[in-house]
Amino acid sequence: MERMERVLEELETIFNLTILWKSVGTGKTSCGLSERHTYHMCTFCRKIKSEGRGLRLCSENDDVLIPRRAEAEKASFISTCHAGVSELVVPLFEGGRCTEVFLAGIFRTEKSAANVDSVEPERLEHLRILLEELSRIFRDRRDSLGKETDDADGIRDPRIRKTVDFLEKNLSRHLRIRDLAAGCCLSESRFLHLFRKETGCSVLHYLTLLRLKTARQLLELPDATIQDVMDRCGFRDQSRFGKLFREWSGFTPLVYHRRFSRRRDV
Repeated sequence: MERMERVLEELETIFNLTILWKSVGTGKTSCGLSERHTYHMCTFCRKIKSEGRGLRLCSENDDVLIPRRAEAEKASFISTCHAGVSELVVPLFEGGRCTEVFLAGIFRTEKSAANVDSVEPERLEHLRILLEELSRIFRDRRDSLGKETDDADGIRDPRIRKTVDFLEKNLSRHLRIRDLAAGCCLSESRFLHLFRKETGCSVLHYLTLLRLKTARQLLELPDATIQDVMDRCGFRDQSRFGKLFREWSGFTPLVYHRRFSRRRDV
């Protein structure tokens, strides 16, 4: 990860912009880099976020508005936030859902009166092309580094590891055992046996725990709604979601959100 940091620092020097890589809309922020390349730490953004309302709007912009627009446009774009400054957004997708973004900014556009520098369109286009290529390389490298430590959770069979990775990235989908087994080139009975052997529990139990853990993370976002959390985590029935979440966490989803939602740095 240190090499990735150095690459971004070199680009920042060349283009005179801050470059961030962060998770969005998932309840977490870091993609593995330091705070320096995860949070908006420039003087302008720090001033805006020093007020409670400003931090709330910044969080909403990064966690809700940017991924929503990315999923609609399926391409890089220029985003202008509530404070009137702009960033180049290079989105990364998993199953059609925007889960990570590279951000390059901040800068002033022609329509903005913010007291920050502007960027020539040609230089910004050049940076867009570079970041779109680098974003895929960075994510692949980060994921490969993560897989080197996968044995720590006890899952050694590569077929079951592949299934677990798939489950983590497709929580909102309706998943069938026969499809998961086919993806591993196994019969259903053999797949179920191996999955329980490697993880210590059934596929349904493992998937439910993944969904509940992700729901907890999303409920800690200040602007989360119960329905949105359910949709993103694959829960179809609100009463069942409430029952499972309460049994697992000790709180109803609404109470947990009200008690533990926080104004995260962005």
